[in-house]
Amino acid sequence: MKLNYLAFAGLLAAEALATNDITPDKVEADIREDKLQSDLWNLLKIAKDNGGNRAFGLPGYNASLDFVLERVATRASASTLTPQSSPSLISSSPLTRSP
Repeated sequence: MKLNYLAFAGLLAAEALATNDITPDKVEADIREDKLQSDLWNLLKIAKDNGGNRAFGLPGYNASLDFVLERVATRASASTLTPQSSPSLISSSPLTRSP
């Protein structure tokens, strides 16, 4: 039993040591200005096509979500989408403005 535990702990340690850390420099080097401009242009077009709005609960939000999910699906081989199971409580968010 102890041997199995030690083997499992060793496997976890090896996995942790084998990861490639993300650093700000690596993230910055991975961003291409032309791709960023293209994504921003597409999000602006989505807003214009939906009355100038991409806010939550409106059609522009859904179109933006579809755009982002499509981009993620083409780039990430091991991504999963997990729908939010709790209700959205945006009105109780400290970042929401009062009417």
